[in-house]
Amino acid sequence: RAGLLDRPEILRTLLNTMGYAAITLAGMFLVAPLAAFVFAKLRFKGNSVLFFLYVFLLLLPFQVLCVPLYLTVSTLRLDTPWAFILPEIFSPLYVFLLRQFMRSIPDSILEAAALDGGGLIRTYLRIILPLSKPALAVCGVLCAAKCWNMIEQPLLFLKNASLYPLSLYIHEMMNAGQAEFLSTCVLAAVPVLLLFLIFNDDLMDGLMQMEL
Repeated sequence: RAGLLDRPEILRTLLNTMGYAAITLAGMFLVAPLAAFVFAKLRFKGNSVLFFLYVFLLLLPFQVLCVPLYLTVSTLRLDTPWAFILPEIFSPLYVFLLRQFMRSIPDSILEAAALDGGGLIRTYLRIILPLSKPALAVCGVLCAAKCWNMIEQPLLFLKNASLYPLSLYIHEMMNAGQAEFLSTCVLAAVPVLLLFLIFNDDLMDGLMQMEL
């Protein structure tokens, strides 16, 4: 009787999931903190309105956005993992959380940095980012967990089964033996549980400091 480790699809889908999560996390950490810094600390005309329109997307469930997203992906012929990686990288959720945290950073720190000759980029890299580590940990864990458990997006956009993540392969394992199915579920759950356990203190610290 074939065991779980005898199925090459398990390793392939697991590696797919790890790759999607890693790319999404890297992109999110490049985009979200910078956008949050602009919304939180820079004063320009239309800042509040632009931020409201951006965060308004949080109120729209994926079921509402799936049709325009699918049409866009079909038009661009982007039936690849980038079809669901890019929207997650630019998700307004992480910008909203980081902005709320960065607003709690005193403006006097930025003013002192400006008096010392530090520009915006230097202030962002050497002051804002180090102070925002708890919030970055929160966003990183949430983003990784969402990518790991993503089902609707890859099911809608991916046509090649070899690109499926582990979360989609679990459904196919329902037709296998009970032991293999339960083992696959444990394999899918353990990394996320470990992630929350490892970063538990950072998560609590970051959530307590956010002005939600």
